[in-house]
Amino acid sequence: MEDIVKDLEQLRKKIDEVKVRKARLEGQDREVDAQLRSEFNCRSLEAAEERLESGRKKLEAAEREIESQYRQLKENYEWGDGL
Repeated sequence: MEDIVKDLEQLRKKIDEVKVRKARLEGQDREVDAQLRSEFNCRSLEAAEERLESGRKKLEAAEREIESQYRQLKENYEWGDGL
């Protein structure tokens, strides 16, 4: 009987630890959601991921445009590789 009581006490302790961890993680989740809303104007992680992907595509397009314009300038003004 003593072993049963000891086992139950250990289980209760583990359950309490898990409850504390769960509450902490839920608090962190709320903080991340609040940060997404306040800093990035996104209501969900999915919206933030979509916005990030859109930003990446815009950045890639801008990089391609810069490279293209650089090549045109280099051709128009006959820059050498020694500059």
